[in-house]
Amino acid sequence: MKSEEYTKLFEIEQNNWWYKSRRRLINNYLRDNFVPKQSRLILDVATAAGTNLFEFNRFGKIIGIDIAQESLKICQSRNIKDLICGDAMNLPFANNSFDMVFAFDALEHFSDDHKTVSGFYDTLKPQGKLLITAPAFMALWSEHDEAFHHFRRYKKNELEQLLKTKGFYIEYIGYWSMTLFIPVYLYRKMRTMFHKKQGAHNNECYSDFFTTIPKWAEKILGGIQLVESILIRNGISFPFGVSLFCIAFKKSNGA
Repeated sequence: MKSEEYTKLFEIEQNNWWYKSRRRLINNYLRDNFVPKQSRLILDVATAAGTNLFEFNRFGKIIGIDIAQESLKICQSRNIKDLICGDAMNLPFANNSFDMVFAFDALEHFSDDHKTVSGFYDTLKPQGKLLITAPAFMALWSEHDEAFHHFRRYKKNELEQLLKTKGFYIEYIGYWSMTLFIPVYLYRKMRTMFHKKQGAHNNECYSDFFTTIPKWAEKILGGIQLVESILIRNGISFPFGVSLFCIAFKKSNGA
């Protein structure tokens, strides 16, 4: 990820409608299925600005891992101490170490996602849970992905198959941000065409988070996502969306 993106991420992660919506989705699942327990050990992969370590720490002790020095500096400036500088494709932990692994918009950053998922599996304890959010559909690929140094976007069946081939069992997998799919698709295509016309597309790529939208629009977008999160919580499955949400687990003794 570009250094400018880390700075921007730090600035917006607390209040941006999209990040708040993602945290709500994850919090709903955690609150419905787990009591707070500090003996629970959680690994936060590609911890970025460290917000997950604040947001979900009531559910266990969270250790953040990131290979980027920019990320670690930002986390340290926020007085976050449980940090490790390391490569998620070569996790520096013994097998069966963690009760949970968080990979929130992380898997798309790794050149070898098969190796990365195998590492998640090994580091989880039997019955350990893997929580994933990931960008969906290569049709939505844009300079947003390039700025974040993504390698891919996933379809539901692609992510599901990847996890199953590495030994995971799927508890839940589904799309979210369905309502925003068409607007996001059109916005990104128009933005790409505009930048190509300006001759800037191959020189400077910035994420969607550098686009300023009015406060009233943020409230509408946040409200749409709130409705979707309620529907997902009540068992509704969407046929497509901008992102994927998945919970997988490792069976006892890997069986």
